[in-house]
Amino acid sequence: MLLFFQLTRNTFRECLREPVFFLTIAAALLVIGSLPAVTLFVFSRQLYMILDNALALTLLLGFVAAALCATRCIRREMMNGTVLLLLSKPVPRFAYITAKILGINGAMAVFAVICCSATMIAALVALNPFHIDRTALLLYFLVFGGSAAFGAVRNYLSQVSFAANTILALLFSLPVLAGVCYGKANATLTVNDELSAMASFLPFAKLFPALLLIVLAVLLIATISAAFATRFSFLTNLFLCLGVLVYVAADVNHGYGPGVVVEEEHGGHGDESGGHGESEEHGENNEEQEGEGH
Repeated sequence: MLLFFQLTRNTFRECLREPVFFLTIAAALLVIGSLPAVTLFVFSRQLYMILDNALALTLLLGFVAAALCATRCIRREMMNGTVLLLLSKPVPRFAYITAKILGINGAMAVFAVICCSATMIAALVALNPFHIDRTALLLYFLVFGGSAAFGAVRNYLSQVSFAANTILALLFSLPVLAGVCYGKANATLTVNDELSAMASFLPFAKLFPALLLIVLAVLLIATISAAFATRFSFLTNLFLCLGVLVYVAADVNHGYGPGVVVEEEHGGHGDESGGHGESEEHGENNEEQEGEGH
């Protein structure tokens, strides 16, 4: 059990130390942070554009980061012979693969939490479609720069990983900033504030399910990618995971999309038939009244 925990912890640390993993997070944060300014003056659609683009970017970059981490942590060990050394000890193959999957999932959970916190901040910055909260946006980029400075100082003084320390600093600072921005927005938003596109979306309970689904999707991608990394290289792993996601999305759309349309069509025909039935009943009543009059 102790060896299993050590394998999981080492895999998690190895993922956080990867420069490509840090660059993926940095690219996601920079793009998400620029969305409020890019989508300014889109009127009532600004919030939805920010959320759609930010969540789609989190899923896409999470997909790439999962494939990279799985390839670096599993495929590289299989190529250089490290896995043979580990399996020569009393470590079952199932325990080895499970530890690797848990470690990669832990790193991808960190990625998803950071990106979802940035998405929450970007949405709260763009409450007013004609004016963005420059103070919150400035704090967002200051937190990003401060985390990078913290990682650089730690790397210079203690010779530890710059990427891992920066990511951990972002993991603790961005959710705190998101909570502060949410409290500020919740306090300043009035009931009659019709300029805010967030007025009907501000309760966190409505946004939390979407963020939770993104986190679960990223973890699912990481698990599939870790399984494929035992047999395939990075590009093959990437395209196989993409094919799985496209197949699942198409299957869900085929299973649920047409059913709603058919149900609506049946409902419409039912209303039409109901209307014809009412007109026939009115016609019969009019004929009876005319017969009595004569």
